[in-house]
Amino acid sequence: SIGSIGGGERMDPKILDNKLKTLIENAKEKLMRLNSEVVGLKKENEDIKEALDLSNRQKIELEQKEDELKKNLRDIKSDNSALSSQRAEMDAKIKKAKSELQDLIKHHNQSIKTFSMKLNQLTTKEREDNFKREEDKSTISQQIIATKKENDDLKFEIVEAKKKIEALHGIIEKSQQIEQERFELLKREADEIDHIIDENQQRSSFCLLYTSPSPRDATLSRMPSSA
Repeated sequence: SIGSIGGGERMDPKILDNKLKTLIENAKEKLMRLNSEVVGLKKENEDIKEALDLSNRQKIELEQKEDELKKNLRDIKSDNSALSSQRAEMDAKIKKAKSELQDLIKHHNQSIKTFSMKLNQLTTKEREDNFKREEDKSTISQQIIATKKENDDLKFEIVEAKKKIEALHGIIEKSQQIEQERFELLKREADEIDHIIDENQQRSSFCLLYTSPSPRDATLSRMPSSA
């Protein structure tokens, strides 16, 4: 058929067919470009979904790790409480050992003083009596030997008490070192959590930038459907 153009003029059918073919070819090209853009948008949406899924999985893993670290923190606090209790007990033992050592030293000094007094008394009495009998000398010798033995025993007890105090000091220093190491470990784990959370928040913000509707989506929604 021959189309009409304004004013009642009629156009050559061949020209009209050519124009129609040209319009159809242009429409096909536009449709192909639109289809290509739709495929690209679908691919982009799939990539965004994969990125969001990965972000969610990482978030779950971070939450699990955070729970584990919180549990470790509770355990460390419990251990620190136990160590504090042990330290208090050790302090009490050290205080008791120091008191016992002071008592031993006091007793040792008193024994030396008593020994000196006895020795002076014996010396004075010997001068007055101008030598005692052999039995008295034997008794004095035995008393001197017994006193020396008692002093030696006291010295041994003092040395043992000092060893106990040094051992308790070693235990306290080791406990303090353990507390410091656990504190540093907890601090490193807390810093690691903060770093991982910051990275996850940055990734989540990046993914959300691509979830808004594209102007091309709005263009496609306004196009008429083709038969």
